[in-house]
Order: sequence, then structure tokens, then C-alpha cells
Amino acid sequence: MPRWNSVSIIAGVDFSQCKALTVGGARFKSNFRGSITPSADGTPYVQRINKGVKGNKFGVTMEFADATMLSSALTAIQTAENLGQAFRVQLTDALNAIDVWAILDYDQESFTHGAESEGIVSNVAFQFVALSVHS
Repeated sequence: MPRWNSVSIIAGVDFSQCKALTVGGARFKSNFRGSITPSADGTPYVQRINKGVKGNKFGVTMEFADATMLSSALTAIQTAENLGQAFRVQLTDALNAIDVWAILDYDQESFTHGAESEGIVSNVAFQFVALSVHS
């Protein structure tokens, strides 16, 4: 079983050769969300809704990325955000096949990276919030 994502495309830029890992992909295994609250007699009261992928938080980490490719992705993300639109994120690994329209997750650091050397950026991470399935 491969350790790295076989597909990692963010805002139209293919990072598949960058040793990328999907973070939080398990959230896409079920469309249902819910809560359990005990009633007065202790019986659990369960509420479930089918919300699809909307609001699922997930991310991708990369051991390294080409600085030019990274700049292209960030420009495409910024352009989409300036237009009030989402951008497409495709991540595929041994357990997950995610293909959604997403925005950056501003509840936390949505983009981080380490040092740059000779056009290669280390320790790249993106955090996203899914809005809908790409169709």
C-alpha cells in the first residue's frame, strides 16, 4: 500500500510528485453527522442529519513542493477567493478519494511552510473546508 497520495491537485496545480499526505480524510467516509444527548431517565437521544461533505475540515501536508507550483496554487486560490468562489481540491490515497469544491480554513492557519532552498519549499501544509462534491 503506497504511503503517499497518488493524486494531490489543489486549485488546478498538480502536487502528486511532492510526497503529499491527506489529513482528516476519514470525515468523508460518512455524510451523516449527529449528537447524542441523555434524556431525563438516562436514555440516549440521538439526532442525525445527512449534511453531505459541507463543512468537512481536511488538509494536505507535503514533505516538499516546488516554489513555482506553490505560488501558482496560491495565486489560483486568491483569485477564486477574490471572486467569492471555491476552488477544486482532489486528494487520493489508499483510503480516501476526495474531489470537492473547498475554501481555506480560516479557523486555523490555512497555509504554512518551512524553509525554501533552491526553489524547493519544505513542510508545506494546507487546511481546507469542503463546500460541495465536485460534479
